[in-house]
Amino acid sequence: MNPCERGEQGNMQGIELRRDSDILLSSLLELYTVVGWVAYSREERRGDLEKAIENSSFVVSAWEGDTLGGLSRALSDNVSMSTCRTSLCIPIFSGEASARGLSVNV
Repeated sequence: MNPCERGEQGNMQGIELRRDSDILLSSLLELYTVVGWVAYSREERRGDLEKAIENSSFVVSAWEGDTLGGLSRALSDNVSMSTCRTSLCIPIFSGEASARGLSVNV
């Protein structure tokens, strides 16, 4: 079983997977800007980004040291349905920390 499926932190070749929504806004903005999702970079939308992450049912993030390199989040009814709403990562991340790998872990 994958460490994130057990609700634990994982570590793959220097990439740490975290399963929580406690992510600094500055880290989120940097990631979203790097991958080209710039809608939330406008001052009036930054609070929306924080709320979107905080209100997600599941969040998995990939870190290399203090750098947020990937994020996947899902919404769920906690009964029968879960929908992945966001899955993104910086281009140098691969494997478990790729957008696909993060989606599988969310």
